[in-house]
Amino acid sequence: MEYTYIENQEKLDQAIEAWGAPSVISIDLEFDSNRYRYGFNLCLMQIGVGDHAYLIDPVVNPLDLSRVFTLIEDPKVEKLCYAFGEDHRLLHHLGCVPKNLYDVKVAASLLDYPPLSLENILAEVLDIEPGGSKQKSNWNLRPLKEAQLIYAASDIAHLSTLKENLAQHENAVKLNNWIVEENKLYDTLTYSGPVVLPYRSKDRKDLTQFEWHIYKQILELREEVAESFNRPGAFIIDKKFLKELAQDTKLIQEIGRRVKTYRKVDQEDFKKRILDIVLSADNEAESLGLSKTASASPKYSKEEYSIFRAKRTRNEEIRKTVYEPIKEELVKRLGQNAGTYLFSNRVISDVLEEGIDIIPTYKQLILQNLADEIGVKLPI
Repeated sequence: MEYTYIENQEKLDQAIEAWGAPSVISIDLEFDSNRYRYGFNLCLMQIGVGDHAYLIDPVVNPLDLSRVFTLIEDPKVEKLCYAFGEDHRLLHHLGCVPKNLYDVKVAASLLDYPPLSLENILAEVLDIEPGGSKQKSNWNLRPLKEAQLIYAASDIAHLSTLKENLAQHENAVKLNNWIVEENKLYDTLTYSGPVVLPYRSKDRKDLTQFEWHIYKQILELREEVAESFNRPGAFIIDKKFLKELAQDTKLIQEIGRRVKTYRKVDQEDFKKRILDIVLSADNEAESLGLSKTASASPKYSKEEYSIFRAKRTRNEEIRKTVYEPIKEELVKRLGQNAGTYLFSNRVISDVLEEGIDIIPTYKQLILQNLADEIGVKLPI
């Protein structure tokens, strides 16, 4: 596929005019998610119109992408993509809400192909060898190498042919409605929830309530410093060490000795800011009623634990007698990969925890129909 590299607004405006009003485009993104830079950053956008790829680079110069976003949001235009989950989340992050996506990987999964990268499925289905992957390149660095641009263009070059080829699969007609329904789910997803925190609930393990309070604030400080240097938090200082530091603040002397920080960090200033957090934590802990001995991890009461165990036992019984037999029947009919894609262990766990309404309507119908056919009763 021939490509045009676009690094300024004039070229982008000219390209948009050249697109006209396409009924279908191909799309892919190259991005960095806290690997080389801080945060979730768009590095390159690939748009395929007809047999031409447009490689839009927002890093060299700031670009107004609003007209591109309008096209991506147009429900009359089909957008062909492959394994678009993270790309979809990034577009939402940028204020673009895509509509009418057709993820070719969804079709491949439902047609019983194993989980494959785009390069591997092109080789499997079309006997095309696109060349070495540049997916793990540092897409922030400029100038981009020619090999990266060729790779970026190849990511969208064969999506239309791949979709058409998969449509010839023996089960394609039978499963087409499922493929359509699964892709429609993209239209219902939103990523406008709360900001992801730098710590997780599981980080509470082995910490007291007081230590957890310190640890959270130290991690927030790390993120603040990371953002100021436009580097991922892991570049600034090791998270595991900060947990040890929350447990024993004397370890602060190890910063710059055993434990290194990012080279541009003023280590003395960083240590002083950590000490300020520790010194203020005593008064805060007292006002918040935090204990220096009680675990930060919530504990079940005897009654709560009994209820939890009873629910877990019931769910495991339902899993073994209802959902696993249904999944086994589906695997017999469609194949291991398709069956696992439709009803993975994660999906089954979600149904057990939240009920059947948590999954799309078409999957509910699959469960109900297969349950009737093999003579098992879905829980109410």
